[in-house]
Amino acid sequence: MDSTEEVLVLEVEEVSDALVDLLLSFGLSEEIINRFLENQYTLETLQILERKKIEELIPPPFLAERTKCVHGLNVWRVAQGFPPLSTDCLSTASPVVRKTSSEAITRERCTANYLLTASTKGRAILQKCQKQNFLTRADKKAITHLVVDDFKDRFGKLTPAELQDRASELGRLFPGEPEDGWYQPTFTKNSAGRKIKLRKQAKGRLYDRNINYREPVEAQQSDLQQPSTSGVKSFIVEEIISKEQEAEYQQTKAWFLNNQDEWEEVKQKWKTTSKLRTLEVSRNPNWTCASILAEYPTLRNHQGYQLVQIDFLHKFPAKETLLFNRWPELVEGIRPIFNVEVTDVDGKHLLAMLDDEDVSHDTKNFIVVSLLAHILPSPHLTCSGKRRWKPSILETRQSVVLHINDLSELNETLRVLFDRSREKGIQTTPFILVHGDLKKPTGFLVWNNIVSYKLPNFLKALDICLKIYKAYNIDFPRHSLAVWDLLSTFLFDFDPVSDKATISALCAAIRQTESSQ
Repeated sequence: MDSTEEVLVLEVEEVSDALVDLLLSFGLSEEIINRFLENQYTLETLQILERKKIEELIPPPFLAERTKCVHGLNVWRVAQGFPPLSTDCLSTASPVVRKTSSEAITRERCTANYLLTASTKGRAILQKCQKQNFLTRADKKAITHLVVDDFKDRFGKLTPAELQDRASELGRLFPGEPEDGWYQPTFTKNSAGRKIKLRKQAKGRLYDRNINYREPVEAQQSDLQQPSTSGVKSFIVEEIISKEQEAEYQQTKAWFLNNQDEWEEVKQKWKTTSKLRTLEVSRNPNWTCASILAEYPTLRNHQGYQLVQIDFLHKFPAKETLLFNRWPELVEGIRPIFNVEVTDVDGKHLLAMLDDEDVSHDTKNFIVVSLLAHILPSPHLTCSGKRRWKPSILETRQSVVLHINDLSELNETLRVLFDRSREKGIQTTPFILVHGDLKKPTGFLVWNNIVSYKLPNFLKALDICLKIYKAYNIDFPRHSLAVWDLLSTFLFDFDPVSDKATISALCAAIRQTESSQ
């Protein structure tokens, strides 16, 4: 199936029964309701919909339908605590902050707060944020467009100083959203007033929109084979390794090949050689699952995950149990975000299972990780042969965690997954496989290339999977990079390696949501 067909399927699945029921309650015809669905409207976007858009959506000769829609929306929005639609008609409508407005305002007074409060959509977002302490993706996009577009319509591009002022202002208006998500300048000044260069190019939502307004440029991710997506900086061992130590290390590596039946001794020798192995791994920035297993075949043992834990502990001694300590905080804090951001049919089905008393604790943990693919952005990637590919939600999810009902499905499921990887030119990376009834699964595997590790529960499988990536500097798969990046950032305190602003903002929103409950 090509990417166009996949997108069409997802759009059909995202139709909300609640949205259709609401529009039917207004007395709208099926033809008009279909227009809302075709334009991907949701209950959330109806909260900030403006009168002008309704007039474009329902033009003459459907004025009676438009009247019913406007009346129904006004009643519904007021009941929800949101402002009603403006009374402007199409022939006279003119946003209050445009150049054509009769109100005169100077460049200095045209602040972010002014532009937001002058817009119906902006006021709705400000009002909504008094009730919930995080911004959805739709909110952040709307704020960016209001603050940048309306200003540029009057005065042209914002200067770097103006972008910094807007970012600081938005940081005060929306304290749950990190300021550097809005704008990160190229230079800053130290206490002596001297310029210090921070980065080659400025970044942030406001900067991007300031450059690209009126040019519908879709943000593109780099090719699949970009290095350094594991988020682990090169590990440097300061001590000089002697030739004798190197020779002894190589002898121990040979010993591992023929003595795996002495597993306790294997673990002891693995621990004593962990420092040299870490140095060896750090010398090669392009490790894959296959090359790691080829270099250290002892990891192929069904208990090899214990060796992974030893190497991870040596490399990151303060992070050994962080995942288990942080997991309850993640689950508690991200649930309200799921409730707002998950809009597709499959995602809503998984979300409903979190409240099912018959669902096991492991299944709920599995669902939390799966739903991350439904709220994090999916990148556009360049595959082998320079073909463009935008992974579907399912493809993103399956590179993190897979579910099968029975082990008899295992071979075919893996064949499909590995065939797709070869077709796209993607390296095989560690993932979690859950088998058994979805409500009460019976098995949890970490699949590492051709090797699998059986773990007692889902959280242990997630812990081992992330430790494989970090202990051996394996890059996260590009099509699920945002999911793995969020998990490693929130649960292990690693620095984000993809969209730092998005990952940091979501982590902050999770913590703020959890602390407010």
